[in-house]
Amino acid sequence: MSLRIIEQVKKAAVQDSRLMTPEQCAAFLQIEVNTLYVMKSQGRIPYRKVGHSLRFDLEEIVEWTKPKDERL
Repeated sequence: MSLRIIEQVKKAAVQDSRLMTPEQCAAFLQIEVNTLYVMKSQGRIPYRKVGHSLRFDLEEIVEWTKPKDERL
């Protein structure tokens, strides 16, 4: 993924209280959106519900991607 896309995702997430749509989160993680939904349904990735919408907190996702021994 290009650095430009990552910066766009980060900027959009910051503008919207650091919350990313599934499409933004999948792009950030460089995975397919369907894979993200599977991970969510299996409880393997942190997410939030905002009304009827699914959102992913940028800081939580970044922390989640770190090895367990490096997490806060």
